Amino acid sequence: MSWIDDAEKRRIENDKTKEQDNKVHLLNQEENYKHFYHFTEELNSLLLRVNELTYEERKPSLELGFTEIEGNKCYEYYGSAYIYKKGLFVFFSGSRYKTLCWRRINFKITDEYNILKIHINEAFTEKDMGVLISTDQTKDKYKLRIDGIDEKLLQLIIDWLTFKCNNHDFKKALPFAHSTKNGSR
Repeated sequence: MSWIDDAEKRRIENDKTKEQDNKVHLLNQEENYKHFYHFTEELNSLLLRVNELTYEERKPSLELGFTEIEGNKCYEYYGSAYIYKKGLFVFFSGSRYKTLCWRRINFKITDEYNILKIHINEAFTEKDMGVLISTDQTKDKYKLRIDGIDEKLLQLIIDWLTFKCNNHDFKKALPFAHSTKNGSR
């Protein structure tokens, strides 16, 4: 056997391994989607229920919504609200700033078994008497366990999107995951 035969044999073995890995990743992604689909249906239903409430009942929430990007198996949920923050020198001036806040959470289905990627964004635009004072934004990325998604998490997401839960408490309650090396079961 020559070195050419050996190289071709290794290439064929590598191709078979890659094909098997691709099948496992595809199966993992399909399984993750099956479990996550029910979660999105329930979250969409809750979101629609909240949108039916009057502004007085859901204060300070202004807008809630979601989008689904089918090709990427990615889902985005968002909420906005006007909140009032006290100024730095509130003791002396008593000033409060009207702040427009946006919160977004993106869920992306992965090919790792039982793993879901999320991106959490929170942005603030502060205005005083109609004049832009500042903007601020935080972005975080995490991996969650799909089997950690439950009714409690559904309610927590709605509370966060409607500004009834702060960012710190929201992140603390997430079912974080540690990914596996090869993404297999």
